[in-house]
Amino acid sequence: METVNPKSDLGVEVCDPIPLTPEEKAVFAPCLERQGLSPDFLDIITNIPNRSRVIKVWSEGGELLGTTTVLLTPSVFMKHCFGHGNHIGTNNTFFFSEGANRSEVLSAMFRKLLELRPMGSYIGFLDDDLICDFRHALEGISYQVAGKVMEAGAISTKSPDAAKALLGSHGNLSRQINRFRNKGGEISIHEGAVKDGLADAFVKCCKSSYLKSPHPGAPINVEAYGEHVRKFMESYPSALYIYAKLGGEVVGVQIFIRHRNYLELTEGGFLTDTCHAYENIIMSSVQYAAEHGLEKVSYGLILNQTKDRLLDKEGRRPIYMISMGAGTTHSSAMGHVDPRAHEQFPRLYWKDRSAFPDRPL
Repeated sequence: METVNPKSDLGVEVCDPIPLTPEEKAVFAPCLERQGLSPDFLDIITNIPNRSRVIKVWSEGGELLGTTTVLLTPSVFMKHCFGHGNHIGTNNTFFFSEGANRSEVLSAMFRKLLELRPMGSYIGFLDDDLICDFRHALEGISYQVAGKVMEAGAISTKSPDAAKALLGSHGNLSRQINRFRNKGGEISIHEGAVKDGLADAFVKCCKSSYLKSPHPGAPINVEAYGEHVRKFMESYPSALYIYAKLGGEVVGVQIFIRHRNYLELTEGGFLTDTCHAYENIIMSSVQYAAEHGLEKVSYGLILNQTKDRLLDKEGRRPIYMISMGAGTTHSSAMGHVDPRAHEQFPRLYWKDRSAFPDRPL
């Protein structure tokens, strides 16, 4: 890990959410391979209309050194990483060229964003091999780390009997599986791009969930976001759809990105009165991953009782909230978002940061 050179003169571009060129994606191919991410993952990181911005860092000689995306609102910037691909790629990590000084690249990104907005925040986990670079990148920047963290979680599927083990370890789960089936419920799986009627049904489920949930920052145009989800469904080849039907109607769907060794939940939604479709889809995702030799299913942020109950207790990762900017205080770390949005984050799921003593932040 290299330290930050305060005299570094890297160029930083804050760009419209235009897909990277083939040449730019080739620069980051080794980074994707090293992290076990899908080779086409960079195709979906630029996706929220009117909110996403692509950050590119260049050397003085014009060499592309790093990239990521952020959400840029009129007053703040926000960078999220609850998983490698949550919310159709909006949640993503930082990508570096081979040999780049990662601390300097990160520092250049943060400083440029703070020129554009008075404050901003990073809300997400930090990969083990990046966390020290991240800490050094914050040197000289006013920041505050919230004392509480949330967690991101997964279910291990290394064992071919992972689904059976999951079912056996949660008594209520068996009853929920049976109740869904007794109501005539069906679980189906679709791999690859989705078209026509099935896409309509999936978008309907996603919009239903978004209409029920407040969101941080500016309100989301649910109709426009639904069409954005449809565009993703119709074009992205590395997605896996696990969906539930009751009475012949699609009542829920969870969409996963298939990385090299695991599935990452990216988007989903449910209608009302789904009779435990949610638990049945989780069960089916574990079964699929185990049968296909994958190591885990990653479900991102833990913010409801079902996830907290079913996801592995071991290996949960802290979701840091790091507020940056002049005059940053602990209380302001949550001050720029709609308070109603955090009704979905009950205090039950906020953990004391000291529970992760091995983390240097």
